[in-house]
Amino acid sequence: MALRSNPYGVTTALRTAKKKIDPQLITDFVTLGLGWVRIMILWTSIELTPGAYDAGALDVLDDAVNRCTNAGLHVQFPIQQPPAWHTVSADCDPGPNVHRMMDPNGAAKFASFLSNRYNGVTNVPGYGPLTIDAFEVGNEEFDVYFCQGQPVTVAGQPCRTPNWFIPVLQAVSPVIRANAPGALVGMCALWWQYSPHHTSFMQALYDNGCKNLFDYANAHMYTSPVAPGTNTSATQLSMTGQINEIYNVMAANGDGNKNIWITEWGAPVPNDMTDAARVTYYNAALDIMRTSGHVGVTNFYTMNYTDPAVNAASQSFSLTQFNAPHYTATFTAVQTYITNNPPSSWSSGGGGGGGGSGVPSGVPHVCIVALENHSYSNTAAKYVLGNPNFPHINALATTPPPTAMPRISMRWIIQVCRTISPLPVAASTVCRPTATTLQLVRLLAIPWSIAWWRPISPGNTTPKTSPRLAM
Repeated sequence: MALRSNPYGVTTALRTAKKKIDPQLITDFVTLGLGWVRIMILWTSIELTPGAYDAGALDVLDDAVNRCTNAGLHVQFPIQQPPAWHTVSADCDPGPNVHRMMDPNGAAKFASFLSNRYNGVTNVPGYGPLTIDAFEVGNEEFDVYFCQGQPVTVAGQPCRTPNWFIPVLQAVSPVIRANAPGALVGMCALWWQYSPHHTSFMQALYDNGCKNLFDYANAHMYTSPVAPGTNTSATQLSMTGQINEIYNVMAANGDGNKNIWITEWGAPVPNDMTDAARVTYYNAALDIMRTSGHVGVTNFYTMNYTDPAVNAASQSFSLTQFNAPHYTATFTAVQTYITNNPPSSWSSGGGGGGGGSGVPSGVPHVCIVALENHSYSNTAAKYVLGNPNFPHINALATTPPPTAMPRISMRWIIQVCRTISPLPVAASTVCRPTATTLQLVRLLAIPWSIAWWRPISPGNTTPKTSPRLAM
């Protein structure tokens, strides 16, 4: 798994997969200085008939993942909105409405397909290996249904309990771990901004043995028009309060090394505020997340060039506009903010499930050194620490990392040697750590990352990273 040190990101929607991502958006993401792109394409747009995946929709996703990777951007993908044949009736609404939820078995099959296709090893026709860095098990669908006429309490809204999510997480997470051991697994998005719900939902995950099934908590925090630092009510806290109440449950259950990812937040213009007011809102929200100590990635919503005549709501949130001038004041403000507050200024991880790059001094940090073998036999014993032929590898244990890999607090080093194709190995081949090693590090529950060395030979001390593994 890569050290994903840039916490800034965006959520962009290609929901129906009828149109490929606008190349200008990729340029805009890079211009802003983002590190993550959360791509939303509905499951219903990919699986049009049972068991058959639409080639056109997959090409839209392939293209988006490929463009992001080539631009040095990490990719998140929420598995959301299943087709009707992959839903089950949820007997949770006391009223006459019949609510349906994601079927765990169907979700596992779809997740298996996706995680195998986008694991960085499988050859995707027309593109080669493609990588989705983080899969999220659901979007808002496990937390958004409202039982009409019922009390607005945890007990009064049974369709928002985690009972419907937990079986899906239990079915999906092991499949992703097996097919794409380098990918992170995120939980569904907590949408209901209600303090008792945040704590009860998170506690239920731990009570049902889900601790090792997700690498980061996930929440959406749309507080506007109320300022992000202000409580809306006694039970709908500020962004700071919501982050803390989710994290406190994690920490109480021995999961304090994990981060919370705020995968959607933002404000519509002019519905809630002017663009000038949104600049103030964004700066305040980013300050809260950056200094919280608990937020690993932040995806604001959204950026697109959608014609407002087609989707006015999406354009109202977007920092880029269909009509001129195409860049809002908020776009410029975010660019300035990231320049003035680079990833190194964040007080928490920046993407790693176990804390990422913002590790406090003295906290153990595993650095997995992935060795891409170009000129030596596939024998792990050749690369154990202490081998005098590789002084630059041994030096990692005792000296600061090279400038290409800043801010890695190396305490332990695990060397992983794996040749995934017969020698000689092409320079573009991905050398991946084994699933067993990744699981071991997860169980250790400590911050970790991968240092990427290519090629390995005596005297070669130059580290190299692919865009996906950029430090």
